[in-house]
Amino acid sequence: MSSNPRITSSFLNSLKSLFPEASGCLAINTGSVSPSRRKSVKIQNNTHLVLRNPWYIVAAVAFSASNRPEGVPRVFEHVLEDLRAPGANSLPSDEKLLAQKIRDALFKSGIMSGYPKVSCASFRSTAADIFETGDQQSESVARSHARRAER
Repeated sequence: MSSNPRITSSFLNSLKSLFPEASGCLAINTGSVSPSRRKSVKIQNNTHLVLRNPWYIVAAVAFSASNRPEGVPRVFEHVLEDLRAPGANSLPSDEKLLAQKIRDALFKSGIMSGYPKVSCASFRSTAADIFETGDQQSESVARSHARRAER
């Protein structure tokens, strides 16, 4: 399943266990919250529980920044397995949100730590099937990442 024997499901599960589980809902008095923040809270409440725990973002960025880009698609695949597990009740939009969150985190962290060439290309190929639905903006961003990786 994994190209790198050290990045196993048990290793990724141990990383995930270091982060506290997300609660089912947020208890926020939205009366004193700005409208833009209220929208953010509403979106987070509708987000799948798997995506509320940020362990996968930290892991993907850590692998990328430490020049171990082979771990990025493995983290992505592991979280996808969690989303697609029987009884997870996830939506296709949750899978797109996962790809978007990891892509955004890698882009933002790359400004500080640099972009490993393999990371962009392998993540693009792993996430390509999720964006086949015609999301032109996502495909454009993925192509620009791949072009940067080829330089």
